Amino acid sequence: MKIHRRLGRRGLVVSAALAVVLVGCSGSAALSGESVIEGELADSAGLGELDAECNEPDGLEAGETFTCTATTEDGRTVEFLGTMTDSDSFDIVSTNLLTAEDVVAIRQEGARLLSEEVGVEILVDDIACPDEIVLLDATGDFVCEITDTSTGDVYELTISTGGIEPGEGVRRLDFQIGDTPI
Repeated sequence: MKIHRRLGRRGLVVSAALAVVLVGCSGSAALSGESVIEGELADSAGLGELDAECNEPDGLEAGETFTCTATTEDGRTVEFLGTMTDSDSFDIVSTNLLTAEDVVAIRQEGARLLSEEVGVEILVDDIACPDEIVLLDATGDFVCEITDTSTGDVYELTISTGGIEPGEGVRRLDFQIGDTPI
């Protein structure tokens, strides 16, 4: 069974975002971005230490963007987009990280939508995801499990996000329940 829910402009807003003023780092957005990612964002993301690398934007003026990547201790990659808000400050957001709060919100939406589709109440706790924090791959998918409480059978639940629109949230939500119990 596949359930599709196109999210509006508000979507499910992802949590890993921060507004930053360039301090020190010789006015370098790249160096400031790396410092923020390895400090405040690493702490709030809950992935442990991050080793960040950012490219320098073409200019330090509003609207200029730059990208960053950060590697976790276990070798996974977190991607970020920085946007200059003026000559000495920027916003930086992850483009592939779902925090624990984001995953809970997606589970809640899944329970609601799947309940409507199957005509039986599905509780948030019927959906279990292996990780509290999810790093999306290029497809924007991740896998959880859903329990049929009437039988106790557990099925694979593939959640497709369409990726993350920086500053907006997930692009869409599709829920695909596997055909056979796992």
